[in-house]
Amino acid sequence: MFCNPPYGRQITDWVRKGYEESKKPGTLVVMLIPARTDTSYFHDYIFHGKADEVRFIRGRLTFTDEDGNPTKDAKGRPCSAPFPSAVVIWRSKDMAQSLRDMVLDLIKDRDMTANEIAATLSDRGQQVSRSDVGPILTKAQAAGLIRNAGKRECSVTGRSAIAWKAEKEVFHGNKPNHKRNPAGEL
Repeated sequence: MFCNPPYGRQITDWVRKGYEESKKPGTLVVMLIPARTDTSYFHDYIFHGKADEVRFIRGRLTFTDEDGNPTKDAKGRPCSAPFPSAVVIWRSKDMAQSLRDMVLDLIKDRDMTANEIAATLSDRGQQVSRSDVGPILTKAQAAGLIRNAGKRECSVTGRSAIAWKAEKEVFHGNKPNHKRNPAGEL
């Protein structure tokens, strides 16, 4: 579900609803909201691991008409948001878990860069980008499930990038073994 909620006083209700909906199985919630990190809704429903991702948008959003042309104010200047914005993403546990398992499964037999992982999953019909894969790799490394296999040229970008490899003892057969992580989570 994508939501660009009204930016008035009701935004707390919208953000709370997005957070609560993400607790339902098979749910992905994406919101475009003001990046007001000093507000209670940011602390109550986004920060401290409640959101899976927060992507801060550089600069201010500008507005366009239906043809993609920038809208102008009375002085002929492009109209833009009066505040910075962020995209907030919440995933239900089953969705985050399955994407994580797909990533771990890909790198169990060979090392891959984040862009290679994202491209492979996209080729398999998953709607995944490099920015989806990065946080999974970071958490998996912190949990001891994967290791940095060194830098090499990425086959997708042609640039030097870190390649990742799953630790051998993480897997039994084709299924990831989560016993290495006592908390059972990434």
